[in-house]
Amino acid sequence: MNEVNALKLIFALALGCAAVVLPLSAQPSQLHSQTYALEEGLTARVISDILLHRSGYRWIGTPPGLHRFDGHTLATYSPEPDR
Repeated sequence: MNEVNALKLIFALALGCAAVVLPLSAQPSQLHSQTYALEEGLTARVISDILLHRSGYRWIGTPPGLHRFDGHTLATYSPEPDR
């Protein structure tokens, strides 16, 4: 192995190690999570999509409808039934 290839290998290994170690050291010491279920207003147990809007709302897509979460309450938007 020539000197250039050895330096490339060392650089790649150092970069790979840094990519693993640096994010781990930047993680917060405690994570907070909250669970929301049917009792809190979700219309289904299955969530197909979640979007965080720049306004701060979290939009949650479920098969029966759409939910908007403001951090405290869920608002439900369902399609009107066919007439």
